[in-house]
Amino acid sequence: MSNLDRRTAIKQILGAAVSLVIAPHLPALALPEPPQREYPTGTEHRQMAELGIKFMQQFFAPALSVAIVRNGKFVFERPFGMADSDVQLQTSQTTLFRIVSATKPFTSAAIFTVVEQGKLNLNDKVFRPSGVLGNMYGKPPYKQYVTDVTVDDLLTHTSGGWPNDNTDPMFRFKSWDHTKLITWTLANLPLTYPPGTHWAYSNFASRLLLAGWGLFLTA
Repeated sequence: MSNLDRRTAIKQILGAAVSLVIAPHLPALALPEPPQREYPTGTEHRQMAELGIKFMQQFFAPALSVAIVRNGKFVFERPFGMADSDVQLQTSQTTLFRIVSATKPFTSAAIFTVVEQGKLNLNDKVFRPSGVLGNMYGKPPYKQYVTDVTVDDLLTHTSGGWPNDNTDPMFRFKSWDHTKLITWTLANLPLTYPPGTHWAYSNFASRLLLAGWGLFLTA
């Protein structure tokens, strides 16, 4: 091997050795991230549709509507089932669904927004001259325990009555507005337990919370 070849070989060996020593201490090269897809593939669409059908079968749901939003865009919209089986009306993307008790988390979030703003306290009484709803509904004196009900009692379903059973005014008088419904209930459905001592799932409690929150919207 000539001297020139030896020098070249030594340089290459030294260069490799130096790179092995220095390389671990150098910052890793940032590799470009693969571009993200905005919309599901056809296979993913089919898989999500299969999940929707299985959900309906498992829970005997007559209809279902699924929407997925990513970066402010709808990337998946799919209705399932029948909106009205009597007339064979299929569910569409514009079909309206009653979400019933799913409104309760939204109502709670709205109430706590007002609490965080310092406009409401969880221990505030609901029905009394200085209460959240004051004497807007019904005519004092109210029935037993009514003036002891707090905002927290309504949120935690511990108001002492107005349960989700065959006396539930929310389903007995579906066409009534909240003024007529609340006034009638206070006059005709007394509380059974002192507020805060007994739990019973209450649809009517959510109606009262919505009425109170509406006052803060218009204030």
